[in-house]
Amino acid sequence: MSLSPSDLSLLDQGITSLVSNFTKGVENAFTLGPDAMQWIRSYAEAFEEVNWWPCDWNPSTVFNFNQALDNEAAEKEAAEDALDEMPEGNLQRAMEIGHSFNQWPEESPQLVLSLDLVHVFPWQDFLRLLQAVGNKLAVGGVFICIGPFKKHGGFSSAAEMAWDASLKRMNSQLGIRDMQDVLRAAEGLRLACWHESYLGGNRQALVLRRMS
Repeated sequence: MSLSPSDLSLLDQGITSLVSNFTKGVENAFTLGPDAMQWIRSYAEAFEEVNWWPCDWNPSTVFNFNQALDNEAAEKEAAEDALDEMPEGNLQRAMEIGHSFNQWPEESPQLVLSLDLVHVFPWQDFLRLLQAVGNKLAVGGVFICIGPFKKHGGFSSAAEMAWDASLKRMNSQLGIRDMQDVLRAAEGLRLACWHESYLGGNRQALVLRRMS
C-alpha cells in the first residue's frame, strides 16, 4: 500500500525514533530489503556511531545501491569544495545475502532492521529468513521487524484488509501476517518479543531480542 510523501516522512521519523531506543552499544546494524535500503542514509546520519550494512537477496538491488554510492564518491572527488553529506565510513556497501539468506557480512550485528518484508514473502520463505536472522544476530541483539500485521486474526483498518486482498490476488502465498504467528515462530529460534508499537501508515513494529 503506497503512502503519501507526508505519511512516508512521518513513518521515517517514527522508525528513527524507535531505532534510537536500541542503538546503545551497537557497533554493526544490518538492514533488510529494498525499502529499508532507500532510507538507510537517514539512519547512518542519525546514528553515526553505528556501522550500517544494507543487505538484500536481489543482485540488481545490491548493484544499484552500490552503483549510486560509487557515483556519489566520484562526484565528491571531482568537486574539490564538496561537503560530505554522510558520516565518513559508517555507511557500508550493500551485500547480497542470497535467496537462501546465508551470505551475510562477516560482522555480527547487534541490530537487524527489516521494513515491509513479512507480507511480501511466502510464509515458508519468511521463516527461513527469520531463522537466518536469529542465527546471525549477536546474543542480546534485536531484530526490528516493521510492516503491517494482523492481531489475533483481525485487521486494524479497512485499507489494511483491502491491501491483504490485493496481495493474495497477486500470489495466494502472500498476505498480511498475524503478529501472534510471527511470535510463535520466533519462540523456537531463541527470539523473544521485547517491544511492539504502532508507527502509523498501517505499519507496526515488532522488536525481537535474541536471548541465547
